[in-house]
Amino acid sequence: RSPYGRCADVSSRYEKLNRIGEGTYGVVYRARDRDTGEICALKRCLPHHEQSDGFPLTTLREISTLRELASHNHPGIVRLRDVAVSSSRIGVFLVF
Repeated sequence: RSPYGRCADVSSRYEKLNRIGEGTYGVVYRARDRDTGEICALKRCLPHHEQSDGFPLTTLREISTLRELASHNHPGIVRLRDVAVSSSRIGVFLVF
């Protein structure tokens, strides 16, 4: 069981292969799932204007919206596979 609750430890579960890009709300990496061998995308969410101990509101909204849209199976919407955290529990990663 993960010491981070239901969130996987990103460095234990995923191997970062290379950086794909960066935007206002995060940095995206190509990665390999160590458990399945599948290639995935990791988005490290950047905190913006949040208190140092608060969860980024934009990240919470994104997770909530992607989970709601998951049942629609639309080709233009990426599927959120998982949410992971860094070992320091500061970084939040969305797994696609």
